[in-house]
Amino acid sequence: MRFEQVRGLLEHTRALHRGLAEHYERLGGEVERERMRMLLEYMAHLEHTIEHALQHYEEDGPRLVLDTWLDCAAGEPFAASIEHLGTASDVSVERVVAEVLDVHARVVSAYEGIASGSVPPEVSDLLEDVVRMEKTQGKRLAHAAGLIDDF
Repeated sequence: MRFEQVRGLLEHTRALHRGLAEHYERLGGEVERERMRMLLEYMAHLEHTIEHALQHYEEDGPRLVLDTWLDCAAGEPFAASIEHLGTASDVSVERVVAEVLDVHARVVSAYEGIASGSVPPEVSDLLEDVVRMEKTQGKRLAHAAGLIDDF
């Protein structure tokens, strides 16, 4: 994924969030603790929200921006698979939240690295929008996890 069009980068990110949502939905069906199930359902919802927002960028974004080629060397670390995520047998609020926040942090770092390169301002604006969305969803998750833990 060294060189990628903006639309391809968005699709990779969308697939990552879709995979996370599916993972949390699967875990939610396997855990016995109701609070954990509620958190996993909420996390899946947040991941689907990001996935749909990225889809809107792909569908509605200016063609010139979406067709722009990027040097994504800075974006390669976040492309790692999500297979290392926990299973129902070892799931805890702390572990699940730490895992998803780590994935979001890698996406943020990758997008910030790409945006800081020599990209047109319109592309930088789009990448920064994605960074803001990732950070906002991360904060929502951390807040919800705190509430679930206190519940």
